Amino acid sequence: MIYLFIMISGLSAIDTSSTDGNHEAFAFTTISIAVMIVFLCLISLILLIPNISLLLRRLHDIGKSGKWAIL
Repeated sequence: MIYLFIMISGLSAIDTSSTDGNHEAFAFTTISIAVMIVFLCLISLILLIPNISLLLRRLHDIGKSGKWAIL
C-alpha cells in the first residue's frame, strides 16, 4: 500500500505541475492513475492468500499455532 501512496503522490505532483491549461493531458493522466490504482489493488488481493499461507507455515515451523497470525 505504501507503493500505491508513493505512486499516487508522484503522479499527482506531475499532473499538477502542468500550467499550460491542457485539459486533455489532465484527463489522460487522471484515467491513467485510476487504471494503476485498480491494477495495484488487484495485485495486492492476488498476493494476499499466498502471504497468509506463508505466514501460517512459518508460525507452524516455530511451533506456534495459526492463532498467532491474528495478533
